[in-house]
Formats: sequence, C-alpha cells, structure tokens
Amino acid sequence: MGGLWGLIDFVKELEVAKTQSVAMQVKMRDLEQGITELSGGNQQKVLLSRLLQPEPRVVILDEPTNGLDPVMQKLLFEELKRRTAEGATVLLSSHNLAEVQEYCRRVAFIKDGAILAVADLAESAEPKKVLSVSGGGAILPEGLELIRDGGGRRVFRSALSGRALIDALRELGPDDFTVENERMEDRFWHLYGQEENK
Repeated sequence: MGGLWGLIDFVKELEVAKTQSVAMQVKMRDLEQGITELSGGNQQKVLLSRLLQPEPRVVILDEPTNGLDPVMQKLLFEELKRRTAEGATVLLSSHNLAEVQEYCRRVAFIKDGAILAVADLAESAEPKKVLSVSGGGAILPEGLELIRDGGGRRVFRSALSGRALIDALRELGPDDFTVENERMEDRFWHLYGQEENK
C-alpha cells in the first residue's frame, strides 16, 4: 500500500524530505531526528521548507529570516522572487526594514492594527532626501519637514534636490550636515511621528 489508506505516499514524502533538507541546508543527523532537537535556525529552515514545498499560490510569512544566516536569507528571498515571477503572491511581515526595502515591491505600514500608509516601492520616482544637521537657525526653510529633533541633531525630510536643496541648507545655516536618500526606516519614523503628533 502506498501510504495510510492510500492518502499519504510515505516513499514520496521521504524523497521530498531528503531533497528539501539538502536544498535548505538543514544540519541534522538523519531524517528521523525530531525538529525539537534541531537548532532554532534549522527549525526555521524545516518550517519554511514545509511551507514552500507544495508550491502554494499564496505564501504568508511572519519574520521568516529570524534565525537564518545571511546565506540562507538570500536563498529564501531568491526562492520567493522565483515564486512571485511564476504568479504566486507573497505577504511578508517583518521588522527588518532593510530587508523589506530590498525585496518587496509594495509595503503597508501598520500600527496598532491600522494601516497608516501603503507605498509602491517599484513606482517610487525620485526618493526623498533625509538631512541630518547640527546647529543652524530656528527658522524652518520652505521644503524641509522636521521629523526628529534630539541629541544635538535635527533630522529633516525633503523632496527638494539640486540647487533648491542647497538654497534651503544655506538658509538653515547648519554647522554640519549629511544628506542621504530616504530609507525605509526613515519612512517608518516619519509615519510613526505623524501618528504620535495626532
């Protein structure tokens, strides 16, 4: 008989387990080793492998890279990108904002169960700038939005670029400043700051 009442093909299940354990680089004595005997990272690999093995059309992941080394994180996201290219939908919940920015096309910012904003990262045109300044005047130049103030530095968000950005900095007159493209973390703090001020 192929399996329990013909429903489970144990031979096929063992073949899949062998293939997936190699693909996910699970470190274990043998296939009989219980999952609770594995390290946290290897447990995560087994769970991800079981989730992805049947080629689901919708994949929901909550903090999937917890416990995974950087090599496995990259392999996981390569697999998820392959799945989305084949038409699957992947919903990812993560506190790792750099990971979200690198691998996701759309992002929803959620606080206390409510969606604050949804952004399409693939369609983001020119990223906003984030300016971190020390010193300077108290007057806020047009085109700069204060998002944090503390520790001797003020952080601004701006859609200005080129000459307009230089003019705003000149008007502000800081002792020192840095300018970077906005990161996912900056968007997060901007949105959370808006919520706190309501």
